[in-house]
Amino acid sequence: MNILITGITGHIGCALAKALSPSNKVYGTYNKKISSALKKELSKKNITIISLNLLNKKKIEKFIRIKKINCCIHAAAVSHEIYVKENMQNTLDINCNTVFNFLEIQKKIKYKFMLISTGSVFQDIGKLKRVPESITPTPISLYAGSKRLGEILVDSYRKYFNSNSCIVRLSWVYGPPIIANELNIQRGPIPNLLYQIIKNKKILFNLDSGKSFQASFTYIDDVTNSIHKLIGMKKFSKSSYHLGSGKNNTLEELFKEIQKIFPKIRFKLKSGAKPWSNDSIMRPPLTSEHNLKTKINLKEGLEKYSNWLKKNA
Repeated sequence: MNILITGITGHIGCALAKALSPSNKVYGTYNKKISSALKKELSKKNITIISLNLLNKKKIEKFIRIKKINCCIHAAAVSHEIYVKENMQNTLDINCNTVFNFLEIQKKIKYKFMLISTGSVFQDIGKLKRVPESITPTPISLYAGSKRLGEILVDSYRKYFNSNSCIVRLSWVYGPPIIANELNIQRGPIPNLLYQIIKNKKILFNLDSGKSFQASFTYIDDVTNSIHKLIGMKKFSKSSYHLGSGKNNTLEELFKEIQKIFPKIRFKLKSGAKPWSNDSIMRPPLTSEHNLKTKINLKEGLEKYSNWLKKNA
């Protein structure tokens, strides 16, 4: 297949490009800049990297037509409330208007369209223990609202124009190629904790908060394998697909799994869920009704990621 992946410099976009390139011709777009090291790495894998303005519908259509794109995976996004508040217009452009452009072009050119979305669209969900795909999203923040608007466009184009498109919602993805030498709220606790242990040789963690924090963590290989499976469909059977373990882990549980790999680690947690809950609402885990399952449990994911970091951090 000829696959276009937007947001090639992001975690999901980059990992997908690498995973799909051996058996497909992959094109990746970036917005403002791309490091020479990443550009060289992707080029070695025969991934064509292009600077393409996703708000320019004519240029996108021309590119899709010339390169005979069979599938577009839209991973480009303003990806957290922190960044949304910096520029709301840019958020609407990237999270909504670019989705509109791809769906409009799809009326003229047949290709599959996949929108990478987030479990953050579920925020006001009461006492649910799990969040299946059949539940209607309830965004109450700017970020979640912008992502949900993009989802509504996909739902509507499927209904009114028979669009071969779908939404894939992910939750707290971790793993290569992320190297977090400082805390990044968007990426959750795992990348920076492992970096501090492996690179900085830190063994004692006294956190002022975190005892109340919990999340459903998803290893990057589960994401790439599941999306590879989805794009193999001739037509997406459902509008929305969830990928998640179906289980939340507390920060204490996370540390205990890390201790199995690094036995010398010691930790103390105080009450609260900050800093990861500052702009994100803790929610029940995503569950799939369409056999899209994670295969890598938390311990296995931490081991895989730790081994990668030892070689690359």
